[in-house]
Amino acid sequence: TSRISELSQQLSQQARMAELAKAQSERSSSTMWQLEAQLAQAEHAAQRSSELEAQLAQAEKDAQRASHLNAQLAHTQRSDEHALQLKQCLARAEGRAEQTSEELEAALKRAEVGEGRSQDLETELASMRMAMVEAMRQTD
Repeated sequence: TSRISELSQQLSQQARMAELAKAQSERSSSTMWQLEAQLAQAEHAAQRSSELEAQLAQAEKDAQRASHLNAQLAHTQRSDEHALQLKQCLARAEGRAEQTSEELEAALKRAEVGEGRSQDLETELASMRMAMVEAMRQTD
């Protein structure tokens, strides 16, 4: 009976150890599932990080392109301002040219009037000379 009691205790102890081992195995299995889930999350996070790095690289390229376009826009605006200044300068020059042309036309008209008056005076002078010559002949 003592041998049976001893074997019964050993069997009972082995059963408890088997239960403990089973519980430990279940905890290990649960821990393994948790670790696998964490690994999957880490892999997903790494993939997302890689995608974000690619997006960041593209954003940096876009920023450089925007900066370049901004510089071109500033240059174009300066060119547009310069073109506007040139147009204004041209308009002023055209205005001065038109005014000068009008002044020259007026001077030409005055010259034509003066030329006509000069011809009249020359004709009158010639008539007076002839009259003088005629008067001198008559006095001789």
